[in-house]
Amino acid sequence: MKDRTKITLIYSTVVVFGAVVIGTSMWISKKREKDFGQRPKVVDIGKEEPAVLMALGGDLELTNQAGKTVKISDLDGKVWVANQFFANCPICLKQNSDDLVALYKEFGSHPDFQMISISVDPERDTVDFLEDYAKAVGADVKNWWFVRGEKEKVYEFLTKQMKYAAVVERPDAEGAMRFGHDFGIQVYGRERRLVRQRDLVSAKSFGDDYHAARKKELWERIAERLETPLPPRGEESKGEEAE
Repeated sequence: MKDRTKITLIYSTVVVFGAVVIGTSMWISKKREKDFGQRPKVVDIGKEEPAVLMALGGDLELTNQAGKTVKISDLDGKVWVANQFFANCPICLKQNSDDLVALYKEFGSHPDFQMISISVDPERDTVDFLEDYAKAVGADVKNWWFVRGEKEKVYEFLTKQMKYAAVVERPDAEGAMRFGHDFGIQVYGRERRLVRQRDLVSAKSFGDDYHAARKKELWERIAERLETPLPPRGEESKGEEAE
């Protein structure tokens, strides 16, 4: 089967057999936890979070689904959402077709909003593959990038800059079992400050109400930051007050 049609077929299968995918996803999650180690903890259980969790200090060059070279710094001045994925993972696809697509539909029309999905399998997630994946979930390249980059640099940026759990690869495995990666959805303010992170995939294992509450927290923080303009030049050092 050609790579350019593979994503469309996978997406259609998920839509038609959603219940089967959810069951399979739960089994895969448990299997991953056994093979790759403990899942990253859900960052939200009953505690107050600071307005700003951290700030990115570096930059990363990537290629989006249109074949255009982009950088993290291109997002400066925007409120943006980041997540990890790889195209052969049904869990990633299910997440994209539910929570992330819902988020995109809610905020995608705002001129200051952007989403970026970073592939942890850049060697196989070619530009053509990313383009088909983006089309399958209805993403416009103007405000939702599906990106790939040099593997070592991507992994280093994800762990050292974005503070994600390390990606674990099993070269002998295929499909969803090939990579263990962080499912956290990160929200960044206009100055590349991380203002919220939620793992909605893990949240689902705590029940519908818990998942809905964590999802609401993401939505509220995005809406709040979109209402906050970029601070005047020279006032960036005010940190949380400016954010």
